Amino acid sequence: MKRCLTPLVLVCLLFLAAPARAASNPTDAFAFGIELCPESLCGSAIFTGILSGTVAGIDTRLGSFSVAVKHDPLQEDKGDVTAITGGVFQLRAGLRTVRGTIVDGLLISNGDNTFDVTMELVSSNGQLFLFQGTLSHNSFPPTIFGHIVSLN
Repeated sequence: MKRCLTPLVLVCLLFLAAPARAASNPTDAFAFGIELCPESLCGSAIFTGILSGTVAGIDTRLGSFSVAVKHDPLQEDKGDVTAITGGVFQLRAGLRTVRGTIVDGLLISNGDNTFDVTMELVSSNGQLFLFQGTLSHNSFPPTIFGHIVSLN
């Protein structure tokens, strides 16, 4: 009888532990990507790229992201601020996908065709993220790199 109960107990423990792991899906990853289409042509600035680090609780060397960002007209003089007014995002690592909305953000011009970027993101399950990085219009296509972390 003990032999039959041992696998059953292990399966029960795995099911009980699964919700605890699912509730904590940390993200701490570096991002590098390119702009596929500017907002002036596509209605949103569309970016895609790779993630490396922990994404949605999964350690990865090659995750991916896609972002469609809406912002006010881009200000290019040093110190000028452009508001990010919304958008959507998707982070992928392995079989895990996190989707959500961009709720707030800023583009601060460095005066040299680069911009410091800060964005607040909220996933569809309420998880909060912060992206901080740099957007460069000094090459074609424009590039973005930075760091994304979960806040809760």
